[in-house]
Amino acid sequence: MKRNIRQIAFVTSLDYSYAHRVIEGILRYVSQTPRLYFQTQGYRGFMPMPDPEAFAGDGVLGLFRDFKTIAAYESRGIAVVDIGHSLTCPRRQVFVDDTGIGKLVAQTFLEHGY
Repeated sequence: MKRNIRQIAFVTSLDYSYAHRVIEGILRYVSQTPRLYFQTQGYRGFMPMPDPEAFAGDGVLGLFRDFKTIAAYESRGIAVVDIGHSLTCPRRQVFVDDTGIGKLVAQTFLEHGY
């Protein structure tokens, strides 16, 4: 029986402290989802930003600092999802809605008389 394994890398520079929380979220999701597993490479589960021309995976999820890196992956048909605020990317990007969180917090406190 042939297994069809897809490799999606979490790529980031190691100086992002936010990356630790992202890894924790990925681990929680994978632990609750059948047929998924999480394999670490390198230091504490992080894969340093690989050379897009040498990467042999199917997709990358990461905190990118420039459009050039994103375009290099995409030009090779590799799916890219940016999870950072550093770029305003019209493509696939996921991040926390800080304004929405602030409004919800303010509304909750006002409703409770603060």
